[in-house]
Amino acid sequence: MEHALSQLIEKKKRIQGELKHHRERAEQLSELLYGVKIAIKAFDPNFDIKTIKAKRYTRTKNKNQSYFKRGETHRLILDTLRVAKEPLTNLEIAIELMKKKNLDYTEKDLVKSVQQSIQYTLRTQERNEIIKKTYTAKSNSTYWILA
Repeated sequence: MEHALSQLIEKKKRIQGELKHHRERAEQLSELLYGVKIAIKAFDPNFDIKTIKAKRYTRTKNKNQSYFKRGETHRLILDTLRVAKEPLTNLEIAIELMKKKNLDYTEKDLVKSVQQSIQYTLRTQERNEIIKKTYTAKSNSTYWILA
């Protein structure tokens, strides 16, 4: 019971912090938008600002974003598989790596991104016969073990 309560308290702290961050960011964007409106009016005082429609927001993904240093993923995957008591899925490996890097493994989009970022290393390690795929009776998922 105490563990659940402490987890909920931590979750509330994270959400409050994120909300504060986004409110501050919204305020910054409002100030920028006001400046752009003033600039438009400076170029054309008769321009009707209301005719400008907002574009749909999509989070831009930084293609060069990396959660791990060069070669770190290789080492962390092997360290994780060495201490594992049973074969691990891609998801389980990703979560273990995120724990080691202090990344928020409760955020689904981040977990998916880390999973994608470790795929290349897993395939390379498999080609080099360092690790191998295995399947278990409990699901159709691919599991990884040391070769």
